Amino acid sequence: WSSDVCSSDLQIAASEQDGMPVVHLDYGHAVLTSSGKNDSQVRLRMEGVSGTATLKGADAELAIEVRRQLISESSDEPATGVVAIRWIATAGTVTFQADQGDEVLIGRDQMLVKTGDQPPELVGLDGPPAWLDPRKSVSNLDRRASRDLEVLLNTDKSLVLLLEERTNFRQVEVRSLAARGLGSLNEFGALLRELNDEKQRSYWSTAVDSLREAMAKSPESAAALQRAVESEQPGASPLITRFLQDYTQEQFEQGGAKQLIETLDHESLAVRVLAFDTLRRLTGTTNNYHPERPVEMRKQAIFVWNQRLRDKSIPYRAPGAPAPKGNAPNF
Repeated sequence: WSSDVCSSDLQIAASEQDGMPVVHLDYGHAVLTSSGKNDSQVRLRMEGVSGTATLKGADAELAIEVRRQLISESSDEPATGVVAIRWIATAGTVTFQADQGDEVLIGRDQMLVKTGDQPPELVGLDGPPAWLDPRKSVSNLDRRASRDLEVLLNTDKSLVLLLEERTNFRQVEVRSLAARGLGSLNEFGALLRELNDEKQRSYWSTAVDSLREAMAKSPESAAALQRAVESEQPGASPLITRFLQDYTQEQFEQGGAKQLIETLDHESLAVRVLAFDTLRRLTGTTNNYHPERPVEMRKQAIFVWNQRLRDKSIPYRAPGAPAPKGNAPNF
């Protein structure tokens, strides 16, 4: 077996009595390959689902993604985390046999998706997710920044202190990577400050993704992020907290879109960045809006957003899997 893990919480347990390895994936990504063996098996443990994966061929490969989506049923209720799990056969054929349920055959370019308590769905893929391609998931700038940062961190100083120092580095890619590193340690001030720095605009979306992941990852990381938001943006804390959570289609259409569009004219650059990134992510459109531009230059784009809101022509494109094909397996 071999695995490739990025921004993940993964543990490999000792083999059980039958000699089968056990992989616990709490969140993030993992890629498992059969390493030239036929019918390689591994027990998988994710939140809410346990079972056995079998890689049928000597070249079979299984990619797994576990993500938490934070959804609030109403503005008066706290948000709850919903776990989304995806099994992707990126080479050969894979089966997954849940401890409670049917065995599912996942062919190449197919994906098995389970979100919360919903039944699993087997869907088709146009191609592998971007995170599976290191050329797409990790830019050349990030690769260079990681090498530069590794050299700079080669001291006996506190890791948090060293990363904080690098958030003021001259290279924007090193500053961004240092801020994300701090975020992985539940230190979120630098990520929030990035959203108020126009020089970091190339990394705004990356920073927002890191903040969203932290909000949904665990109660501990959400609480640490909430404290950082109240410290960095005390007047806008409720807006920022809401924008870092997910929207259902009903929430988006029943006031969410209106609030997001109104916030495109907020006095805080960080809040505008978050509102726009949320709109872009949920609709797939930008209407030529740029949060860093002066008020007068933002007016036309905001007018278009409002016009489309009145015309009810703003699409809702929830992050997730494509439409299911075939019957849903049972587990």
